[in-house]
Amino acid sequence: MALVKSHNAFRKKLYFENAIHNQDENTKIELAGESIFLDILLNDESSYVREAVARQKYRLDVLMYDDDEDVRAVVASLGFGLDVLINDKSEFVRLIAQKKKTEQHDITKGVNIMNEHVRIANALREASANIREIQNKGCETDLDINEQLANEMLELERILGWDVTRPEGFAFERLAQLIDPTCTLIYRDTTPRGADECDMDWEWRCSNCNVNLSERYDDLDINTFEELGLSYCPNCRCRIISTDM
Repeated sequence: MALVKSHNAFRKKLYFENAIHNQDENTKIELAGESIFLDILLNDESSYVREAVARQKYRLDVLMYDDDEDVRAVVASLGFGLDVLINDKSEFVRLIAQKKKTEQHDITKGVNIMNEHVRIANALREASANIREIQNKGCETDLDINEQLANEMLELERILGWDVTRPEGFAFERLAQLIDPTCTLIYRDTTPRGADECDMDWEWRCSNCNVNLSERYDDLDINTFEELGLSYCPNCRCRIISTDM
């Protein structure tokens, strides 16, 4: 009896799946877009339907190995499986995976920079409170005053991360960079080895966050950043001060 029920349930499931797969392609894409029957549509014969399933972030661990490069490209664009897809057999998929990986790195770097700014600001506030407490006690001689000023400078350098390997004036440079962060546009030749002149390619990247500005400003090869009105990096907001070729 249990075997009969199990068999009937299997037949019912198979009939239901066939009914879904027999729908027209646009209907199945709409169903996927509404996150309906994703477990069935995951294996649909249409790559467009499987792309729609991937956009719902369903079973990306399966779809990252899909036979269709467009499906794998969607998975890469969602930032999943990049360590695998960056070595995909399709150049199209590899490019999307590399771009997404760079974006994730830039975001992480931006968060780390912000966290460092907050850390320094909090440490400076704490040091300021300690200095006020010392000042309230007063200084009896000029020697005490000089010692206090020296201690304040050492504390400032400690907070900013100074050590013996740092150049003189590091504390002031670091404060200047925190107040007015600057960057340089760095030129990189990305032309494939052995390529013809017509296939020459290049990038202009921010020295601070490494974002590729050539994708947003096509004319950086013939116009200066000043001529393009590009005063700040659109990604990390550092003030652009020069170019480096």
